[in-house]
Amino acid sequence: MAERASVVWLTSLTAQELPVLAAYMGCDEDALVPMLEASVARLHNGHYYAAYCVYAQGMCAGFVSLMGHEDGTVSQGVDVFPAFRRQGIGLCAVEQLAAIAARQGFATLTAQVRTDNAASIALHRRAGFTVKNRRINRRGNEVFDMEKTLCTPMRHEMSLRPKPFAAIADGSKRYELRLQDEKRRAIRVGDEILFTCTEDGRTVLTRVTGLYPFADFTALYAALPLTECGYTPENVARAHPRDMERYYLPEKQALYGVLAIGVARVRYPLAVLAMQGLELRELSPADVPEMLRLARGNPLYYQHMGIIPDEQGLLETLTALPPRRTMADKHFFGWFEGSRLVAMMDLIARHPQEDMAFIGWFMVDAERQGYGLGRRLVTAVMEMLSRCGVREVRLGRVAGNPQSEAFWRACGFQDTSMGYDADAYHVTVMSRMLK
Repeated sequence: MAERASVVWLTSLTAQELPVLAAYMGCDEDALVPMLEASVARLHNGHYYAAYCVYAQGMCAGFVSLMGHEDGTVSQGVDVFPAFRRQGIGLCAVEQLAAIAARQGFATLTAQVRTDNAASIALHRRAGFTVKNRRINRRGNEVFDMEKTLCTPMRHEMSLRPKPFAAIADGSKRYELRLQDEKRRAIRVGDEILFTCTEDGRTVLTRVTGLYPFADFTALYAALPLTECGYTPENVARAHPRDMERYYLPEKQALYGVLAIGVARVRYPLAVLAMQGLELRELSPADVPEMLRLARGNPLYYQHMGIIPDEQGLLETLTALPPRRTMADKHFFGWFEGSRLVAMMDLIARHPQEDMAFIGWFMVDAERQGYGLGRRLVTAVMEMLSRCGVREVRLGRVAGNPQSEAFWRACGFQDTSMGYDADAYHVTVMSRMLK
């Protein structure tokens, strides 16, 4: 085993190191200027970004970076030059990166490591990372998603009036503006905030993606895109820092300072459900013709419901929600083989309870049935939900459909005593415990 390096330090990337990095990567220095500019600004596409040089033995031994993400995590990239490997330099660099990420307020550090890179896997394990997932990445490589907890994420609760709540729920409002008082100072990047609508009690769960303190709202308004702070294109021209005095007096702003809390809706990581040869993405109205083709290929399902599938019904299904849920909780996605839809699922998060999920609909192309594809897809969904902390998954099956009942039992679901009557059929609720 390599000895731990005694003197390793990180310095922020500067123009001085660009020739070394360009030579190692086999590119022109000019191609690296945007990376340098993003690191100096500590911002890339709206997210925290920082690049560092690794120095050991008085020489540049490699480069590392940190990149913030929508889910509130920060990922690391580590590249030690060949001549400096197997000396413990990588481990020291990773540990220093973790300390930097923690000081920036991040709760979780992640890394993507190829499954055939035994040395990198061992390095990350020594640094306290654990494997959370195995998948094929966008480049077609099989990788481990590894993760290191820097601090335990917390959940905070806040109330919002209907309009800002709706903007948070639909994703147009990316910053929640508050005083930087004692309560807000307890928030860290990666924590969750559960927003509740004051009008009807609906909730939307978000994750903190960044914390941006300012002396007052005048400074905040000058620095951030106001259309992402709750203003609309129609009223943003009239926006003024004094608008916030309706909620926070100037004396309070002077006492505490103010804070923009970057938030993103908590969504299930659907990307991990992609399978070799199948593309996975959220479905939209443009996909209704393919959805209809798939649905009409499963006549037995609709016979037990007493209905005939049509485009209007499928359009309504794309936005159908149970009580007190928002579109932030709905994941309607499909697996595609080329342009052909081969399976689709309607999955509702946090329903009927916070630690549950509900499958509203799942259907496989008739031509792909009988080969185990449906069970493999459901198994992948269950594994993903379990990693997301879901305790129980429920669904409703139409009573009297033996094909549906046999499939869901084979997937580990059992009938419950719950059920309800629809227009022309009875629905039995089934359940599968994950934890």
